[in-house]
Amino acid sequence: MIAVEHATKRFGHRRVLDDLSISFNAGEFVGLFGKNGTGKSTLLRCISNVSRLNTGKILWNGNTLQKSGLQNKIGMVSHASFLYESLTARENLHFYGNLYGITNISARVEYLLQKVNLSEYGNDVVRGFSRGMQQRLSIARAIIHEPEILFLDEPFSGLDLKSAALLESILADSKTRGGLHIMVSHDFQYASRLCSRFIFLDHGKILMDTPVSDTSLQQIQEKLSH
Repeated sequence: MIAVEHATKRFGHRRVLDDLSISFNAGEFVGLFGKNGTGKSTLLRCISNVSRLNTGKILWNGNTLQKSGLQNKIGMVSHASFLYESLTARENLHFYGNLYGITNISARVEYLLQKVNLSEYGNDVVRGFSRGMQQRLSIARAIIHEPEILFLDEPFSGLDLKSAALLESILADSKTRGGLHIMVSHDFQYASRLCSRFIFLDHGKILMDTPVSDTSLQQIQEKLSH
């Protein structure tokens, strides 16, 4: 589905991605791990065309990003919520739904507000939302157009247990619908239950790429301690 070929990304003299080649397939839920600065988030940004490679290329179903129409097929959840704080939760979802040209948008918005447990706050301005509420609304924003690919950059960061459990449930449901999920995380508790594949990066290179079923916690700790 997505092929990364000899990808190099530099910031100044530092190589964040170093001649990295890897592929991701439909139906996978991939966890990207590694120490801070190893290229995890940079790889996501390059795959989603937010950031450009210095050298190498990224293909989606054999086409370049510019020709693939990928932008309308991805959803992104990251540290930034991409929400308009002066708008209500309902207005935010209507804005993004209209942006993607969704038909019957009102029904879709109400369904998602209920799904992320925010129905009673639909007319409240997002500026007053807690971190957990904003993250739940951000998930609804990311999946409003039912994307084929969902990118998740530390989605559980800063969430309380209730919000984290709800997010895990939403992602588990999304997983059953197929498509491709790629998640940057430091939280093995959630990742081990959601992911089918673990990839460990180190200095912009692949340190380990393995099915979750073949990976023990001890192996993970050993890899990350190097």
